Amino acid sequence: MKKKKVLIFVPRLLERGGIESHLKELCFQFKGAAYELSILVLDNQSSKETQTCYKAICSNTWFIQANLSILRWLMFFKILPKLWINKFDIFYSNGQGNSILLLNQLFNKKLKWIHHHHTTGDYLDKKAWSNSYFQTLKKCDVLIACTEVSTNSLSGILQREVVHISCFSREIILKNQSHSNSPFRLGYFGRLIKEKGIDLLAQMSTDKDFEDIEFHIWGDGKSYPISYFNSFSNLFYHGSFQGEIELTEVLNYIDALILISTHPEGLPISLLETMGSGKPWIASDIGGIVEISIDSKLNYLLSRDIDYESLKIQVLDFINQVKDRPGLNQNQIQFYKQHYSSSYLNSCWENIFAKI
Repeated sequence: MKKKKVLIFVPRLLERGGIESHLKELCFQFKGAAYELSILVLDNQSSKETQTCYKAICSNTWFIQANLSILRWLMFFKILPKLWINKFDIFYSNGQGNSILLLNQLFNKKLKWIHHHHTTGDYLDKKAWSNSYFQTLKKCDVLIACTEVSTNSLSGILQREVVHISCFSREIILKNQSHSNSPFRLGYFGRLIKEKGIDLLAQMSTDKDFEDIEFHIWGDGKSYPISYFNSFSNLFYHGSFQGEIELTEVLNYIDALILISTHPEGLPISLLETMGSGKPWIASDIGGIVEISIDSKLNYLLSRDIDYESLKIQVLDFINQVKDRPGLNQNQIQFYKQHYSSSYLNSCWENIFAKI
């Protein structure tokens, strides 16, 4: 049977992030299946190691890298004849940007088009959409959102059918642990941007009410160089990490994950991976995060737009409740296996790709 040719288009690929993690796992899951994958990145900001990983999975890889937008487009138009020659069957776009609609138009609408939207999809999120991206959401053949909340919001705004399929994440298996007498460790891992509450974590680390709590951070971002963290004695920056082995070590090390976010989150991969490991977490009630809160004490939802003193009270309340219930939450682990495991999501994505 002839394999369907799929072109995966990414407007911008960073080294780390939710989209990046999902894409890598999606390609890995479909390797050797009934599809021949190719990937095109218009603005590549990933490492050579990441590119090598995709080259091992995909039949074709095109990573365009240049500082100026005009140079990236010149390089793209040199590649365009190769894209036409390949005669792809499916166009899968991911992320946001004006380039998605333009690229699809260059194929003269001959491809079946699947677009995957990752953020909240509500009216606040809509304010950041350009007209071109709005048309992408309206015109694609299949529009997929990563949570039920986003699915319902997008469907209402766009007045069209939206399919709910979650992003891929890594299933992390930990040894069952009880809390030791050492300081309670609150951890964050992900992109280091202001919208992820990094400044608030730093502020809490200096608060006398948190003197028995350690704050640990993994990730990278230009806004937060190593020198930033040197000013806080109770805030420990560990740099970035790669792969499941190091992620397992991180989750083994911390007692709980914290995510104080103002970003229009769909469903953060870091929360999914923490959820699947059985470790507790506390996070802002944004987007679809509520969908994985199956225990209000161990999957604590922070009120949105709260002041620092209210935030502090909620975080301390969470820590006290977690200390009273040591060990891994097996209900979390089972919930993850049923709704977010690779085997379950693989069948969901396979169904979409097969039908289109």
